[in-house]
Amino acid sequence: TGLTITYISLIAPVQFKGNIVTLFWAAETVLLFWLFQRTRIFQLKVASVIVGALMIGSLFITWIQVYFSTTGVISIILNKGFTTTIVVAASLFVYYRMLYKEADTYFSKNLQTRVAGNLLLSAFLTTLYVSGALEIYYQFETRSDVGSLFSIYLQLYTFVFAIMILLSFSRTSLFPILKFLLTILCFGLFLININTNYEVALALIEKNNSSLFLAHWLSVILLGWLVAHLVIYFRSVVLRAPYGEDQNWSSYLTAFAWFSAVGFILILSIEFYQVNLWLNYRGPEWEWWKNLYYKAGLSILWSICSFILMWLGMNYKFRSLRIISLSLFTITLIKLFAFDITKIPPGGKIAAFILLGVLLLTVSFMYQRLKKIIIDDVENKNLSA
Repeated sequence: TGLTITYISLIAPVQFKGNIVTLFWAAETVLLFWLFQRTRIFQLKVASVIVGALMIGSLFITWIQVYFSTTGVISIILNKGFTTTIVVAASLFVYYRMLYKEADTYFSKNLQTRVAGNLLLSAFLTTLYVSGALEIYYQFETRSDVGSLFSIYLQLYTFVFAIMILLSFSRTSLFPILKFLLTILCFGLFLININTNYEVALALIEKNNSSLFLAHWLSVILLGWLVAHLVIYFRSVVLRAPYGEDQNWSSYLTAFAWFSAVGFILILSIEFYQVNLWLNYRGPEWEWWKNLYYKAGLSILWSICSFILMWLGMNYKFRSLRIISLSLFTITLIKLFAFDITKIPPGGKIAAFILLGVLLLTVSFMYQRLKKIIIDDVENKNLSA
């Protein structure tokens, strides 16, 4: 009986065409595994794995046919590419849930079951993400005359998807690793899209259509939240780490502080450039404003960031932040005297030097307290050693 059902499951879909085969195999995969749980016929479990593999292969073919071979415009969401992908994702999720309820699984208990479950869960999340990503790519590419407009919406979609995953896994043991990896991936995507975002912004400015760029600003807010929340979470983990483990966590604090500080400074530097672009882009005049931003604007921004890092380092008695602040301030000084003073408008020079003077006075005023904190850190380190 098991062999007969297996044979029918593999042969019956041949008469169907296109995405109907994928839909049939998606339902068949779950059905075969459910029948195994009821009948304990081993061949049904093997068949469910085989049909599941065929389902994934057929899904790839559906993607190629719908999103990369179709020349016309297809309906948004209500098309065979998106609906088929969602059904396959649902099938993988149901199979994943059924697997963990299975007492005597083909993959065996314990380690093999967890590995199989993690593979199914990863396949489900990947398929679910791709369903929206392909839809965004195709619909914007076929409906918009702005090249690469899909990239800023794909960026926003990716950040939202990452946050939804983190919320879903917030109570699991995988949460710390997922939080770090997803934040790194989102930040990497943001850096990769710098030039594309700039080109899209120019195209939208020329078309006087700023509303379509709101997706980019929303994605930047979400990225800032991801990085900030990662900092808060990491610090809370270090503070509540049990005695004996806090040294292991603390050993990563310096590297993590550098990563998060550089990340925030990069985000601010890149996005203030976008603000400058949207406010002042006027054809030939833009070169003047761009030069002003690179020379005076960045110096002012970095000086403010340096002051904020110094304040945070002193407020939380965290030596690494103070070192990062002094390093950034040194870089700003070198940039100011080696690069900024050449070919800069008088107004930019005045603003940069006034702010720099104010920050120097503030840092000198804080020197005595800063010196005492640094000396205390060294003494405490020597005592602990």
